Amino acid sequence: MKLGLGPAYISGFHWGLERNYDLFVEIDADGSHSPEQLSKLLDSGLNHDLVIGTRWMPGGSIVNWPWYRRAISKLGTFYAAKALKLEYRDLTSGYRVLNSEFLSSLNLANISNKGYGFQIEIAFQAFANGFSIDEVPITFVERELGRSKMTLGIALEAFKFVSYLGFTLRLQGLLRR
Repeated sequence: MKLGLGPAYISGFHWGLERNYDLFVEIDADGSHSPEQLSKLLDSGLNHDLVIGTRWMPGGSIVNWPWYRRAISKLGTFYAAKALKLEYRDLTSGYRVLNSEFLSSLNLANISNKGYGFQIEIAFQAFANGFSIDEVPITFVERELGRSKMTLGIALEAFKFVSYLGFTLRLQGLLRR
């Protein structure tokens, strides 16, 4: 039974934390993320708590995505960045390095997003708790086999999470600018 992206990562995080791993890598298994770029992310992971492989920065790119996928990705990151006052350029990217100190600080059972909103929630937790975040340019290549797991339900889950959190934080006066 498939439970979603978030629960799969959380299961892997628990497994690695129990075995005292220092760094954790999120990478798509469909060939979209180039293993040759991993060394840049790992190098940055030696000095940062969360490293986001970023498509939307100088040096980053996307190969073979239709315009609507680009629009959804950019809009999702734009909305989350504005709502949560985050200055990162690819909050939905799934090519990441996280260190054990950061992961150990999280109550992983309280991570609410099961789909792509998981990536936004993790980045927000790092930011809100003072962990260092870096962005490294990556090239994302559209898969040649298989299909995207993105559904309207997954997009709505992320939208509701970001909207609720952004609204709540503003009410509490925690996000001012």
